[in-house]
Amino acid sequence: MKRLLTLSISFCVIVNGALGQAAGVFEKPYDAGADCQTLSLNAAAVIADGFLKYNMDEVDKAVATVAASCGISEVTMRAKILSKIVRRKSVNDEIRMFYTEEYYRKTESRITTSKSADYGYHYTGRESYYGFVPLGHRVDSIMGNVAIELMAVRSLTDDERLMCILFSGDVEKFEKEWKKSLKHPDMYAGTYRKEMIRSHDRTSCAMVLSSGFYSPVGSRKVIGTNPSFGISFSSPIEYKLSLDLAMKVRIHNNDQGFDYYAMGQTNNVNSSSALFLGLVTGVKHYDTRKFMVQSRYGLGLEVINTGLKEKVRSGGGSTSNDDYDYHDLETLHTSVGLAAFRSINNGRHIGVEVGLHFCPYQLDRNLQTPLDNIAASGELFFRF
Repeated sequence: MKRLLTLSISFCVIVNGALGQAAGVFEKPYDAGADCQTLSLNAAAVIADGFLKYNMDEVDKAVATVAASCGISEVTMRAKILSKIVRRKSVNDEIRMFYTEEYYRKTESRITTSKSADYGYHYTGRESYYGFVPLGHRVDSIMGNVAIELMAVRSLTDDERLMCILFSGDVEKFEKEWKKSLKHPDMYAGTYRKEMIRSHDRTSCAMVLSSGFYSPVGSRKVIGTNPSFGISFSSPIEYKLSLDLAMKVRIHNNDQGFDYYAMGQTNNVNSSSALFLGLVTGVKHYDTRKFMVQSRYGLGLEVINTGLKEKVRSGGGSTSNDDYDYHDLETLHTSVGLAAFRSINNGRHIGVEVGLHFCPYQLDRNLQTPLDNIAASGELFFRF
């Protein structure tokens, strides 16, 4: 089991790297000819004074000046949002940008790191990440006080209040309230968080559990229709192609006996189970992020348990140490299918798959009874 877990983790890491490039947040490049450190420090001082005097024209002008040469930083984006809330102007576009460009991560980092004793050390070497404004700068405390005052005296929208909670420096409360926003569809914060959860699921490896039936197609009917159970380790579904490392077990309870040559004689056996172990490739054809359709192509090993075994080494009085040679029916297993699944709560997926299978059992020359090589299947699966 430990080896299977290690193999599955390695499989997910390798496939994830092969199918998709690592995601990153890219900022607007700074103008090489601009002294962004000086411009940003000057702007931070003007922004701080502007908020002290409640002179929003002064704040907006400072933001625009530094943005023209150095782009928008977390500090200037925070100032821009706060200024619009003070002016009672629509701030929806800025709030969307604050989330989609992940400025909130920088705000949280800035607030949390500023509280540490060695915040200066953490700032060194990451000046551009913090917008060239040192941690612990007075602009942070001044904007924090403005946010606190707005929450006390102003009627704010839910999204505006959430912004003010973060800007006030209360990261823990912001995270709690942000989670609650999932229950408020009118809040952009909740909409974004839901999409973030879905995106995380779509760009992460997952485990898939399945159950269904497997039924040979043909006139021989030696092996009947039987239940099937599976577990798969799946690569991300964000990309055009996905790859699953799959293991499926069939429980035989509706079969006839068949002849199999082993241990120097022909044995009539009635199999209790069968195993498929292999790779299944999914090709995405339709995706609305809530509903997806894939064609599926499988290739692997088919093993039908015969129950035949012979002792090859004695364990010296302890049967648990005996070594056996197992004589099972083994062949190639190929499949083609169609899967449809939809997103449910917390980024999980539920779906159905139908498939057609081809297993050339006669490749095993020890098989004495012809079996149906073609089978059909259907299953319900849960991806999490």
